[in-house]
Amino acid sequence: MSQGSEDQNLAIEALFLKGINMSRDGRFADAIAFYDQVLAIQPNDYQAWYNRASALFSLQDYEGAVASYDKALTIYPDSPEAWYNRGSVLLNCNRLEEAIDSYEHATDLRSDYYQAWYSRASTFLKLLRYAEALESCLRTIEIQPDYHPAWYGKGVSLFGLRRHKEAVEAFDRALELNPRRDKAWFHRGLAQMGLGQYTQAVSSFEKALEIDPDKRDVWYHQGLALYHMDRLDEAIASYEEALSMLPKNGTLYYNIACCYSLQREAMAAIANLQHAIELNPRQFKEMAASDPDFDYISHRAEFKDLIDLDLDHEEYV
Repeated sequence: MSQGSEDQNLAIEALFLKGINMSRDGRFADAIAFYDQVLAIQPNDYQAWYNRASALFSLQDYEGAVASYDKALTIYPDSPEAWYNRGSVLLNCNRLEEAIDSYEHATDLRSDYYQAWYSRASTFLKLLRYAEALESCLRTIEIQPDYHPAWYGKGVSLFGLRRHKEAVEAFDRALELNPRRDKAWFHRGLAQMGLGQYTQAVSSFEKALEIDPDKRDVWYHQGLALYHMDRLDEAIASYEEALSMLPKNGTLYYNIACCYSLQREAMAAIANLQHAIELNPRQFKEMAASDPDFDYISHRAEFKDLIDLDLDHEEYV
């Protein structure tokens, strides 16, 4: 090796090291500048393009990151890590089909790449393609049996396929591995509701809320479960917690109105129904007109005035 080549290699190595150190310090723009210097000397340096892409990803420059991963893969197309990371960037861009394609390249190159299998499953879930998501979760678990996100993903996939009993079992395993995953408790509760197990569902929702009390979806579904158990005061309290986080949600007002009507509290029922109708006249007037929950107040003039608005009027079309 000539002295000039050796000096160039040392210079490239020094620039690489500076880029790596900058990334470690969170100075990603500076890291990119060093990688660009490497590429000015050595344009086909796979690792420089790969590291540059990672730094751009950290800066949330997703399009730039994809372009750099593409360049890296042109140089070295057999890198499962580059395909996997490219998939993660595309997922953040909501380019879901392309993300799946990248994850499949990664697993083709490394069949035991469980992170890529799970990311593939997560992307299928975003597309509501539950059977394919389940297949990828099962492959992940086969490779890494104690990987709790895959058990959670399996449960969500099974729930999407309406296989509620199996979904509960999958969530149980996920929670054995990570009992602090509030989403697993929440989805466990949803699956239990699908089985008509409302008492168990409420227990699951309570666990989720112990971990994160600011989840309006959990409060809402806890309210639904309590409603089905005729625990109406508690249902109202749960709906009101959700309403404090989502004050313009007509469904919450409507459900509260149902509970009050079933409790024979006419004025509270009518007041909440009025709020719901103000937010979405067509939907809630039509629902209330045929909802047996309002039998107690259906004869009252206030109720009739609420649901007798002209739905063909331009304000409601």
